[in-house]
Amino acid sequence: MSRGDFPCRFPSRNASASPRRGFRDPGSVTTWVPGEAADRFYGAYQPAPGAATLRRARGWAVIRALAGLHVGDAGVHGRPGGKATWGPPAHAVLRRLIATAHR
Repeated sequence: MSRGDFPCRFPSRNASASPRRGFRDPGSVTTWVPGEAADRFYGAYQPAPGAATLRRARGWAVIRALAGLHVGDAGVHGRPGGKATWGPPAHAVLRRLIATAHR
C-alpha cells in the first residue's frame, strides 16, 4: 500500500514535529503555552514565523479550544465522552487569545 492509497495526507519525513529537529508547532504553542513563554518561543523560532503563520496558529488554537469546551461541557452534563476537566483550560486559552487579538 502506498501513500496515495489513503484518503488523508501523511507528514513527510521532514515534518515539523520530527524528533531530529525538535518541537516546532506554532499552533500547539499558541494553545498551551502562556503568553510570555509563547513570545519567547516565537522569538527563538527559526526561520522567524510570518504573519500568516501566526494567524494560522491562532486559528488552530481557537479550534482546539472550542473542541475542549465541547468536551468539557459534555463532562459537566454527564454525556458520553465528556471530561469536565477540559473546560477550564479551554476557557483560559480563549481568554488569552481574545486578550492578544491585536497581534
